[in-house]
Amino acid sequence: MLASRLFVLPLLLSLAACAASGDPEPGSSAPSADPIGTETRGAETILRATGNEPFWQLQIDADSLRFDMLGGDVDLEVTTPQPSAVGGGLNWRVSEGGSTLSATLLERLCKDTMTGMPHPQTVVVFLDGEYLQGCGGEPASLLAGGEWVVERLNVNTLRGEERPTLRFDIDEQRLTGSTACNRYMASYTLTREGLSVGHAASTRRACEQTVMELEQEFLELLAGVYRFSMDNELRLYLHAPGDQYLIARQQDTD
Repeated sequence: MLASRLFVLPLLLSLAACAASGDPEPGSSAPSADPIGTETRGAETILRATGNEPFWQLQIDADSLRFDMLGGDVDLEVTTPQPSAVGGGLNWRVSEGGSTLSATLLERLCKDTMTGMPHPQTVVVFLDGEYLQGCGGEPASLLAGGEWVVERLNVNTLRGEERPTLRFDIDEQRLTGSTACNRYMASYTLTREGLSVGHAASTRRACEQTVMELEQEFLELLAGVYRFSMDNELRLYLHAPGDQYLIARQQDTD
């Protein structure tokens, strides 16, 4: 899972190195279409990032780089320069209208300071020497990629084969998996503020009493989910009211 999550930035770095042709600062070319906010197809977005207090937003596509300090005087738009490989990340540096901007993209988990929403990328900006930090990439990409197996459900640590699973289809916004007894399917909604899961339809197979109780607890928690978070091990946390939560780990897809 970790390898797939960190695939795009190394690819960008290797493409940048291949494009150098004797220049000590390598450029970049089009990366993979992995949907984590760094893809380039024509003039589509390479990077979209935002930060809070002060509020700012940065968008880079194949043609232009645009930075806005919301509520301020800075509104910068220039032709996209080739990025440089810096400290395991990518850096864009521009000067326009008396302002100098340096933006560095790192494949490092980032949490929105206002909503708590996790993002796959950390973005560091220096604007005329002022340090700004924000988040980039799409939160949905953190959910995608394979099956999540529940390791903890509220106070209970789960082991063995009979554990609930989750699989997020980010294109259809559909959640499927196993309750540990039955198969289930539900819609889900991911916004900038949180995550919610619709009513789950499931098969009706009977299982042992303890497994049925686990299923009921799992489905009740899913129905109340209002946000998700991740830790540094990229384990998924689903949060529900009353301090209910589950922890799941994504299985390797290799």
